[in-house]
Amino acid sequence: MSRAKKRASQPPTKPASARRRGPPRSAERRGQLLGAAHEAILEHGPNVTIEQVAAQAGVARTIVYRHFGNRHGLAQAIIDETFGGASTSPGPAAKPGTFGVRDMFRHSIGSCETPEDFHRLLSTWMFSFLTFVDWNPSLYVFLQEEGVLGRLWDGSRADDDGDGFERWLASSLRNVLEARGLDTSAVQTWTDALTGIATGVARRRVADRTLGSSAVQNQVVELVWNGLGELLSREAAPRRKKQAKSKTRARRASKPQSGKGRR
Repeated sequence: MSRAKKRASQPPTKPASARRRGPPRSAERRGQLLGAAHEAILEHGPNVTIEQVAAQAGVARTIVYRHFGNRHGLAQAIIDETFGGASTSPGPAAKPGTFGVRDMFRHSIGSCETPEDFHRLLSTWMFSFLTFVDWNPSLYVFLQEEGVLGRLWDGSRADDDGDGFERWLASSLRNVLEARGLDTSAVQTWTDALTGIATGVARRRVADRTLGSSAVQNQVVELVWNGLGELLSREAAPRRKKQAKSKTRARRASKPQSGKGRR
């Protein structure tokens, strides 16, 4: 058979662009492994092993190691998948399922020009964060133990220019102060205090979720917004009155009832 006839008998070769369909297989596999990791953490707790993640995904452990390296690399990938871009762009709503809290955080981001704006955003942000902890206590502890929660606060990811929630809080607070002509020198200190309160409450939530997220959110926001001094002053007057009444009743009860029943 001549070369011309042989080439004519072969099916035409599709261009490379036509052969590419959907995301790369490695990206699909990575997403499947992250979903399996989330399920394995829910089942086995924060001390989950790479072997348990591999078993949940139905693959050899070498595949998990190839994608993430170790537990720390897996934790970095999980927090980037969960919160990646959450503080930088509103974007489309996240699909419900494994990492659906991202959209909740995105909706807490917005323009902040007045004290009322900041109060609303602070309330929404605190509720979103506590809801994430309530929904995923084992996952939160896993991320905390692997030391990657800083990627949530300071945005230490390669693809987000360091724009984490801590920077967003500082920027929002600075906007309000500047709009009112107030001093902004304490912005970073106040931001550190806000994130410290959030992480401290989250640690408690992991062990004790007696109160709902809304109740704890209101308590935290009231403390931040009104200040501890104002709250203590508000409670002081009623307590003094109550204590005075209790002491009066105690003195009356302790006195002997002289003259009654005697002749």
